[in-house]
Amino acid sequence: MARGRTSARCRVATTVGSKALFVGDRERAVDVYDATMDTWSTATLSQARRDLAATSVGTKALFAGGSSHDGDSNRVDIYDSVTGSWSTARLSQARRDLAATSVGTKALFAGGMADDYSKRVDIYDAVTDTWSTATLSQARQGLAATSVGTKALFAGGWTGRGNSSAVVDIYDASMGQWSTAQLSQARTDLAATTVGSKALFAGGSTGAGVTLIQHDVVDIYDATTDAWSTVKLSQARSLLTTTTVGTKALFAGGLAASGRDFRSSARVDIYDAGMDTTIPQQTEAVATPTGAIQTRAIGQSAGGRPLEAILVGNGSEPVIFVGALQGGAAPNTRDLVQQVAAYYTENPTEIPPNVTALFVPALNPDGLADSARPNSRGIYLSNNWDIRWSPDPDTPEGRKSGGGGTQAFSEPESRALRDLVLEHKARAVIFFQAAAPSGLVIPGEGPGTAEPTISLPLAELLSQTLGFRLIRTWSDRTITGDPSDWLDREGVMSVIVLLPTNTDPDFDRQKQGLAAAMQLVSQRQEPPPQ
Repeated sequence: MARGRTSARCRVATTVGSKALFVGDRERAVDVYDATMDTWSTATLSQARRDLAATSVGTKALFAGGSSHDGDSNRVDIYDSVTGSWSTARLSQARRDLAATSVGTKALFAGGMADDYSKRVDIYDAVTDTWSTATLSQARQGLAATSVGTKALFAGGWTGRGNSSAVVDIYDASMGQWSTAQLSQARTDLAATTVGSKALFAGGSTGAGVTLIQHDVVDIYDATTDAWSTVKLSQARSLLTTTTVGTKALFAGGLAASGRDFRSSARVDIYDAGMDTTIPQQTEAVATPTGAIQTRAIGQSAGGRPLEAILVGNGSEPVIFVGALQGGAAPNTRDLVQQVAAYYTENPTEIPPNVTALFVPALNPDGLADSARPNSRGIYLSNNWDIRWSPDPDTPEGRKSGGGGTQAFSEPESRALRDLVLEHKARAVIFFQAAAPSGLVIPGEGPGTAEPTISLPLAELLSQTLGFRLIRTWSDRTITGDPSDWLDREGVMSVIVLLPTNTDPDFDRQKQGLAAAMQLVSQRQEPPPQ
């Protein structure tokens, strides 16, 4: 039986009893599959959020933490498979990108990112229906978790400033005690699963952006002998999907990339715990004919948060769509770019065959986390580019001394987008911002004069498609260091689209604009900028 989920969203799932539950990506919807009845139903989280963690213990499935429109969340939604009822609890610390696993009667939620990297472990006891806390030996996010025997293991992760961790924090539920071990290599974005008496931690990466390095090592902890060993994947990669069936652990797909060479993998490595061998079996998954789809790291924010781009298509004419340049001033622009990325990921044939769409949902994750317009260093990314740059820009919040940065491109977010544009030789870049009543469209003004620019045809098309008024510049302030102006000067069409509000992503209307923009680029046969 085939059945689509209520909407496209990030993968967060767990099972309890005869039911599998799927949630995530800042939507409240929960899709519930009942294996006994072979039926689907829906439920609702108490709060929409993403980057949450899920696990099950006893008769309960728990969905904890994450990031909501209001910032990091401490919410825990709890589903009881016996009564079919939902309840809520609270983590001791609001955070996102945490890891979860269960051992014995306890569910553990460890690490993550709050205002900083977190050491916190929240522990739920299903027998006593109580919560307690513990502390990891090292604060980190992006760690991997699994359990084997009486032990829960939390391995690797990201500690910030380009550093990954080799630490494994181990909780023994039978003793109520914590200990530590070390992976053979420090790394983040690794995959964890358990087969028989063995816990496996596979792949992962170190570095970010052009310094990204993938790893092929699999660290194996044997709970029977309390010993560690290693094997190798057939291909170095991170962000794998893993599961276990019978005596076999499967590690599928992932990101196989180093530096600027980014590609998704179709490889599946199969480790058979019942075989007397240290070499995983491997097979090639069948690739779908719908075009390339990749998620790649493009750098880190000033606050150490990852910057990502989602690439859909194989065409020679790249178009980049950017959200949350203004951080918390326009969180709906992040949601919009996430939603259109999810739509085109599921419907890649709607992208013209000679176009590649690149989606950057959040260029300013620091501002989103802080509910502020600048990044974590107080720099306004809309004023940090090398065109008519000023250290003291006029902003929608007034003149900001030092708000333009110490120099043009001083900020890692600006450099990451600039490098993405240059690397792919982008034809067009569209920035989504907010808010302007009834909406606005503003073309890039490279020359800084009233003459037509290369961005004007795209702006006119978007104005007509969206029904938004087109203006050439702001009358109440001088624009300095603007990215769309820089792009226009460099020969890349660039337009700012201001949504009518800073809450509604305006998905249906904006999707029409995106489609029109890609069609325009598809039909233009000018040489890319050098």
